[in-house]
Amino acid sequence: MLIPFLKISDFLLIFTSQHHVANELFSTLSKSFRDLVYESNENGIINVKVMLRSFSKKK
Repeated sequence: MLIPFLKISDFLLIFTSQHHVANELFSTLSKSFRDLVYESNENGIINVKVMLRSFSKKK
């Protein structure tokens, strides 16, 4: 399993040792959510914050 842990809250935390997989995943997600911001550190933990207005549908 490439992504052993996924928690949905104010932040999504993805723990993976394969940074290229996570980076590709969030690169794809960022095309859908314009306010998505993500980063990774040396431990392979990616911190993701999606602004609430990204989920608001245009009327």
